[in-house]
Parts: sequence; structure tokens; C-alpha cells
Amino acid sequence: MERLNIEADGVMIRQQRSSRRQEEVKLVVAYESKEEGKPLVNCKTVAGLADGSTIWEQASAKFGQEWRLIGKEDIRIGGDGASWSKEGLEVFPGATYHLDLFHLRRRLTEALGFNGDYYQAVAEKIWELDQQGLEEVFSHILKNTRERTRRKRIRELKNYILSNWAGISDLPKEDRLGVIEGQVRHTIARRMKNIGGGWSPRGTDHMARLLAAKANNELSRYSGSSVDFNRERITRVLPIKIVDPKSKPSKEDLSKWLAATVPLLEGPSSGQMWVKYVLRPLTSAGYRTA
Repeated sequence: MERLNIEADGVMIRQQRSSRRQEEVKLVVAYESKEEGKPLVNCKTVAGLADGSTIWEQASAKFGQEWRLIGKEDIRIGGDGASWSKEGLEVFPGATYHLDLFHLRRRLTEALGFNGDYYQAVAEKIWELDQQGLEEVFSHILKNTRERTRRKRIRELKNYILSNWAGISDLPKEDRLGVIEGQVRHTIARRMKNIGGGWSPRGTDHMARLLAAKANNELSRYSGSSVDFNRERITRVLPIKIVDPKSKPSKEDLSKWLAATVPLLEGPSSGQMWVKYVLRPLTSAGYRTA
């Protein structure tokens, strides 16, 4: 695989039993390539109710299980220009950020849909990557637009485009990204944005992660039934004394033992991604008593 494409976006989910009316579920998808009308090649999804740095850490851990990321130079991150979507550049050194054209077209329609000539003039300057010409077009449009609300939207569009100009101009026309909106709709919104429905913050996060697991074809990992052990046979063949369930250590005893024997969990490296997402889950695994 020569290139890894990563796209990020969020969707607002209505809340209940919360001080906030809405929360943003963040979604990050990675894939190797795309073809018109066909499924994305080897697509992996991460979603949850988390801040930007956390969701990117989790995405890095997930994608690192599928692809060798160390030393990989051609990683392209796409987003709608939101600040959190650009935090992926800190997790994937050497990656480049590109503006998703779906969101750009939507902004263009919202601000300039009232005049086809204005829309076309701005779109042409963007396609030609003519920044100076684009600013001149915006000056002309603002000079000839009197309605206050429209002028406000046009200024916001101008600032949006110019602040994301590098994300527009750095990607070749034939390789521009633009799948995240469909992924958000099919993976999260279709299930979680029912009219009149609401979610608790905890339920929002749990459902988003389950839906991401479903998109990754990993639900069997969580829904499979446990093996029905033959306890009597195990008792006969075990060469050592079976653990007495009454002697099972408490969570407090176990945490003290882990802190003493695995100092990395509590030390200065405890915030590193390989400790948080690899070592800690291994040491926190439960065990079965006979």
C-alpha cells in the first residue's frame, strides 16, 4: 500500500439526562483507495464521544493494527476545516491535510446559492487555484450585495476558504478526498439521529463505538457467547489446586499489585499511546475461576 487516506468529521447527536442539548460524535475512517460506485478498499472506522486528541489517539492505535504506520510518508488527512480534524497531523507526522470538497460545496451553496453567476465565479477561481482572483471576485460580490444576512454568509465563506487554502491547493485535482459525509450518514446518523430521539452521554459513546465495530465487521468479537466449560473434567485434569472464588483479590488489591509490578502503568510514561491502548488493556483483562 503506497498511500493511506484518512478522513474525519463529526455529527451532532441530541442528548437527554445531560446539561448539554447536543454532543458531537467524532468519526475517523481510513482506507487505501476508492473507486466510483464501489466500496472503499480496506476501510477501518473509529467513532466515539471524545475530544479531538483522544479520538485521534484511538484512531492511531486502531489503524496501527491494520497498517504499518512507522516511517510511512504518504498519509492524507481530509476534513471540513474544523480545528479538531487537523489534530491528526500531530498523531501522524508527515501527513498532509486537505479540505473535503463535499463540505466546501455545501458552504458555497449556503452562501451563494441565491446567484448562480456568483457561485460559478467563485468555483472557477477555486478550481484554478487562483487565490488573488478569488479575493477579487469576493470583493465584487460583496460590493453588489446589499442584504445583511447574505453579506454575513459571504464573508464567512471567504474566511473559510482562505483559512483552508492550503488544504484545497495541496491535493491534486484527480486525488481529492470526499467520502466522510457518506460514512457519517451510513455509520452513525442513520441509527442515532431519529426524530425526537435522545441519548445519554454514556449511551452516545457506547452506541457510536458499537456502530464503528459493526462497520469494521467486528461485532462478533463483542456478541459471541462464552464457551461452556466442563468444570468437572477440568477439576480432574488440573495438576494444581483450583483457585477458590472466595480468595479472588479485590479491585483495590489488584490495582496495588499492578502498580508495584508494572510501574509503567502509573509512571511518567502512563500517558503514552502504547501504554494506554496496548499494555493497560492487557493487564486489566479479567480471569475465570473454576
